[in-house]
Amino acid sequence: MKNYENQICEAVDIIASKKIQEAKFNSIVKGSIIELSNSNYAEYKVKYQDSIFTAYGLGKSIQYKKDTLVYILIPNNDFTERKIILGSVLADTNSLSQGLDGYVDDEGYLNITLSDLG
Repeated sequence: MKNYENQICEAVDIIASKKIQEAKFNSIVKGSIIELSNSNYAEYKVKYQDSIFTAYGLGKSIQYKKDTLVYILIPNNDFTERKIILGSVLADTNSLSQGLDGYVDDEGYLNITLSDLG
């Protein structure tokens, strides 16, 4: 009888995991910048776990260097949609190119003005 209980629990776990994977919610992952692919569109090649994909920065004036760790928004938890780079994980002025008017606050986040996003 105990074996049936384990099988039922495993089945529920499989069903719940599948439903979570299919859920439509945004997720944020940490990835690493591989290269700037197209500076006109703030387009980057990014590595996340074992995959490499394209993600877009918030503006041309914010440029990330190779190997910078960044937060990436995955819309609807769907990796086929356009992915957005939200900012560097350890935002400091050394990980960004020159020309950005901002400062790093006490928690390590980079604060910028909206004019920096255009």
